[in-house]
Amino acid sequence: MHKIIDALQDAEETLTKAQASAQSFFEKKAVNKNMKENLNSSFNKDSYNYNDDKITLADCNDQIRTWAKALAEREIEKRPEGKQLARLKEIKRSALDTIMESEAPTALIETLNKHMTKFLGVSWHEQPKAIEHN
Repeated sequence: MHKIIDALQDAEETLTKAQASAQSFFEKKAVNKNMKENLNSSFNKDSYNYNDDKITLADCNDQIRTWAKALAEREIEKRPEGKQLARLKEIKRSALDTIMESEAPTALIETLNKHMTKFLGVSWHEQPKAIEHN
């Protein structure tokens, strides 16, 4: 009986040490503002639930994925395709702002038509050309 209890106690102590190590690792690796903003609350000592949350393998994998995604997005923005994507996102934001500020459907269509023509070179009423596959 004592052998089982001792083994369980050892396992719990090992888990607690591993969780503390994971917390410390991710907190230290959050070296810039973006990484700190994307740090899961499980790894943040200042978090309200820090002592209540138990760090899991899923938490660690999710944190790595979150940081990798943010890094990939920053790297993509450096490429010509990423710059084009950023431009399209800005056009989308501008169009959504126009929609939210619009008072009448006819004015909305006219304004969106101007946006589409100015930024994308197509009319609101035109069907866009299909993308050619090579």
